[in-house]
Amino acid sequence: MKTHKDFKIGQSVMCVGDINDPDFNFYSDNGHLTPGKYYTITDIDFHFPDSIAVETDGGYGNKMDMFCKIKFFDNISELRDKKLEEILKK
Repeated sequence: MKTHKDFKIGQSVMCVGDINDPDFNFYSDNGHLTPGKYYTITDIDFHFPDSIAVETDGGYGNKMDMFCKIKFFDNISELRDKKLEEILKK
């Protein structure tokens, strides 16, 4: 399982949250996160080892930094490596 130590401030991550996940519904229903969208990490805090802070889409019209669970994000370089592996297998 990934922790805050696997990420860096300023790194781009892609939201891979599942809209059927009840934990993710809070963020997506309130307009904070959108699956498939890229976000930049703005803060990492050891008090929240399972979360990273990103600038949200602005639920209710207000963009803000919000700590969101790491399981909702995937590292862009890891996604690229997975896609390359799939291509090379074919």
